[in-house]
Amino acid sequence: MGKNDDQSHQDRWARLRFAIVGPMLAAPPATGELRPALKALSTKVWRHPISGLDVRFGASTIERWYYSARAAPLDPVSVLRQQVRSDSGRFRSLTSLAMDTLDAQYRKCPHWTVQQHLHNLCIALTDSHSPSPSYASIRRYFEARGMSRQTQQHRSSSVDARKRWHEWILGLTQKVAPERGNNLLLRTC
Repeated sequence: MGKNDDQSHQDRWARLRFAIVGPMLAAPPATGELRPALKALSTKVWRHPISGLDVRFGASTIERWYYSARAAPLDPVSVLRQQVRSDSGRFRSLTSLAMDTLDAQYRKCPHWTVQQHLHNLCIALTDSHSPSPSYASIRRYFEARGMSRQTQQHRSSSVDARKRWHEWILGLTQKVAPERGNNLLLRTC
């Protein structure tokens, strides 16, 4: 979907909103008649400007459109267009420290899952007393930056190499924590 499609969608929405509140702008309801007029408009079925399906709008929504269009000095239709959020493209739930930490983690370990990145980020942020973001926030951040999980390259897929690696880990766990035995879990990249 290109920019022209977005513009036409915004125009379609603005025209629909104006079609709903326009009659009230042309002939304002009498004192005390606004609420019943809004209720009557909210019970009507309208055609969705993009999908063409039936849609209804609440009285409070129509009221917001009415007051926005009424306050417009020149062009009420332009006021009824969908506005782009001021924080569009930003991540309010992620501090700059959290984003820098995530970027560094991803450069070092691109094969980690988002959950692993979240866990390690929470550990890294404990000293800074920064709030920990949610899993969904980190997933959206990764998707926006094009940071997808990479498959880990194995140096050797032979059974002997894996066996030697497991024996080395077993020996390491017994040297580091002999009382824990094989229960030690090492997390490295």
